Amino acid sequence: MKFYRVIVNKTSKYGKGNWEMYDNFTKEFTTLDEVKKYISDTYFYNKTKYPMYVDKKDGSQLKVGYIYAYKEKDLFSPYKTYFCQDWVEIQEVDEYFKRVFVA
Repeated sequence: MKFYRVIVNKTSKYGKGNWEMYDNFTKEFTTLDEVKKYISDTYFYNKTKYPMYVDKKDGSQLKVGYIYAYKEKDLFSPYKTYFCQDWVEIQEVDEYFKRVFVA
């Protein structure tokens, strides 16, 4: 039996500064429809979507998710705006690899 893992890496920068990751988390779902519902509920409003790829050994590329770009206001200063990108990767995982015990 398979399940689906969604890995989210949240990054942001202010002005011409460097991109910094400030949060990351993983969610697991039993069906692909649940994944689609989660992404549409979370990343639908006011965000630009770019495809995310990884390189395979044969030189081809595999689309693994999306980068959602948006702007966010600073809570303490209304004049500062942060540029944010959420890197959202979707994995299909075989149940055999779901749980690993390390002693």
